[in-house]
Amino acid sequence: MKERLVVWEKALALAHQLAEATRLLEEQLAAGQIEALDGLLDARQRVMFELDQLRAENGIPSWVAEAGTEEKVSTEVQEIRQKIQGIFEQVTSRDEGIRREMQSKLAECRDNLANLRRLKKASQAYRAGPVLPEGIFVDSKR
Repeated sequence: MKERLVVWEKALALAHQLAEATRLLEEQLAAGQIEALDGLLDARQRVMFELDQLRAENGIPSWVAEAGTEEKVSTEVQEIRQKIQGIFEQVTSRDEGIRREMQSKLAECRDNLANLRRLKKASQAYRAGPVLPEGIFVDSKR
């Protein structure tokens, strides 16, 4: 029973790490620090992998579902489960905002790229080579 509580405490610590990584991701995105996003997304992915691995190794069907066929759990585990569920709900909510913001930034980037291409095309047309004033046409069929 004590071992089970340790597993749940470790899961709670990992859930807090996930929430912190999500918060940092949200802050960096809002600040326009796109370069930092890759590392933060990797960190979140590692934490999620650790949570999944911990759950699978200990035969826990879900971090948030109530105990069904699982043995009777202590009140400490139930409290930790509720905390984890709250953290997951918060992370999910923030993820939705992050997803919308990233889609907005992507659309903005696409618009800027299309504008740049249009300007480049106009510039190339304006800077086209000089038209030759004289020319000769040779009919080679005769």
